[in-house]
Amino acid sequence: MHISRKGTVFGLMLVAFSPVFFLTGGRVGEDALTTFFIVACLLFTLIWEKKPSLSNTIILALLYGCGMMTKLSVAIPALFTIIIYAKKIVIVYCKKIKADKYASGIFGKIALFGCISLPLGLWYSLRNYILFGQSFTFVLRPNDNNLYIGDISKLLRILPFDINNIMRSPYAHPYDDYNLPTYLVKSELFGEFDYEISNWIPNILLFTNIVLTVAVFF
Repeated sequence: MHISRKGTVFGLMLVAFSPVFFLTGGRVGEDALTTFFIVACLLFTLIWEKKPSLSNTIILALLYGCGMMTKLSVAIPALFTIIIYAKKIVIVYCKKIKADKYASGIFGKIALFGCISLPLGLWYSLRNYILFGQSFTFVLRPNDNNLYIGDISKLLRILPFDINNIMRSPYAHPYDDYNLPTYLVKSELFGEFDYEISNWIPNILLFTNIVLTVAVFF
């Protein structure tokens, strides 16, 4: 990706010491595997952009298919992949630039990508739709009514960053919190647990994480 040596060191440090990877790696669930497939899909999209060969197309399709079979949210990076596909099509056909040998049959390779990734990634959702009429966006409603937040507006749940919530406690509380950005910041560091330590320690860690997140974002 043409990142400088200094940038590579800082980027690796951020990933290596990010608490979310420690928490995810020690849990029994799909999150660690989902993270792997998302990163692999983004990486192989860049590899495919440089060398859109048949083998790279198949590997990328398998990564997306297996990733979506793990968790449908792995399809989100496909927006980036679609942009790269469109860029390649423009270069090969619209600009009439002399293409390398791998760019031939670009539409066929994109069609092959869809034929492999979509059936592999959606077969279980399609099975449930056929057998039980379950929608592709179905989410099981929690049996515990204390976890239900449907009575709170979507605007309050998604858009604003709840500063008052941050100041009240550095820990995420599943039964009380409802604001998504705030909950993500808290749970990234401490999961959904409280710790019997002085409050100044988690507060410093939390605000340090917020600063690092904003710095990386920009």
